[in-house]
Amino acid sequence: MVMVGTDKRFIHCNDAFCRFLGYPEKELTGKTITEVTHPKDRDLGMQELKSIIDGALETATIQKRYLRKNGMIVWGEIILTVKNDQFIGKTIEEAFPNLTTTNIPDAYRDVARNGIPFNMEQILYSDDQSISGAFEISAFQTETNKMAVLFRDVTEKKKAKEVLHASKRRFKELFKNSTDSITILDKNGLQIHVSDVVEKMLGYKKLEAWGTNQLENPDIRGVAVNVRDITERKRAEGENEQLMQRLNQI
Repeated sequence: MVMVGTDKRFIHCNDAFCRFLGYPEKELTGKTITEVTHPKDRDLGMQELKSIIDGALETATIQKRYLRKNGMIVWGEIILTVKNDQFIGKTIEEAFPNLTTTNIPDAYRDVARNGIPFNMEQILYSDDQSISGAFEISAFQTETNKMAVLFRDVTEKKKAKEVLHASKRRFKELFKNSTDSITILDKNGLQIHVSDVVEKMLGYKKLEAWGTNQLENPDIRGVAVNVRDITERKRAEGENEQLMQRLNQI
């Protein structure tokens, strides 16, 4: 974790970041972000940093390459945010009152005392300080009895998952309730999914089937075969053909 001034120079770097780049803190302090960033990645995050400084953006996450002191290239994920002085001097419960009913405050204190990282894949949070959404939490000890927490806003990711799950549910219902028989085959031609209608049709009625190769579709990875009962249509076609023959004979 680091603090950077508006001139993009490091003000404070914790031990983990110093180890990450192989510098003692006194050498990193005063350097600019550009000096320790891979030349091809120096523009990454600059627009987001400017937006945060200007107040147009609250936080941003960027993956970029850094240069260690020995010249080695390393990858890092950075979370840019503004310094929130309104939380300084407050307990966790005072800063985030809606966490009081959860186990998170105690978990944070355990991290500070024992040094065992605490991670939570998703927590929903909302309060009257304009903080609202789904967050992924990573808490780690910075030094004895001190810790830091990284919050990743996964609200959009959560929404995307919900859309995906809804799509899967719709597919399942369509698959289940379709009046057509639907069969999905694997690359060996073995049936891996068969709709309920197949049981009512096989062996009793004339079938028309067409298949599409979906081996490249990661959601199917097989051949999807749609089978439609055309018995009545064939019967009607036969009756129509007989009628036309009789008319031609008149």
